[in-house]
Amino acid sequence: GENIMSQSLITSIESTILLTPALPYYLEVSKALAEDNAHKAGQNLEQFRNQITKIIMKNSLKGKEKGIALEINLLAQKLETIKHDLGFLRDQFSGVSEILRRILDKYEYKEDLKLYLNFCPMALDKGAYWLSGSDKINNPYFGSEMLDCGEIKAEYGRKIKKARPMTGHAGHKM
Repeated sequence: GENIMSQSLITSIESTILLTPALPYYLEVSKALAEDNAHKAGQNLEQFRNQITKIIMKNSLKGKEKGIALEINLLAQKLETIKHDLGFLRDQFSGVSEILRRILDKYEYKEDLKLYLNFCPMALDKGAYWLSGSDKINNPYFGSEMLDCGEIKAEYGRKIKKARPMTGHAGHKM
């Protein structure tokens, strides 16, 4: 009956593809924090929050307490208040990154945008994670103070498939 229907709908969205529209803004926040730019970081975090809100509405995730929906709702909660203050933003960014890390560990991420999970053991006294779109370390927690402090812990994304060698313009009529 109706139950089976809603069940299959839930599994079909248990995928990180839901977050695709929001991720570029998250990556911009990371960049801005690495540049010690609170205003730019705050603006991009607000954009990230807008995308998360849209994702929740579009997929009717509000109030759901299971699976990826739960994690996405947690993201929204974490972002209720955004202050354009570096200390505040770095703390908040760490919480957001922690949730994204859980999502990427738990659900399949097969997007073209490759993500790197980085960790800085000295960040926020207890160590903190962040995701980046490049394998170069730009530490969002220390910025110019210790820009390259941290290491890559994991990589997520579509595995690059080896292309078959193509001789000349294969498939093109000359």
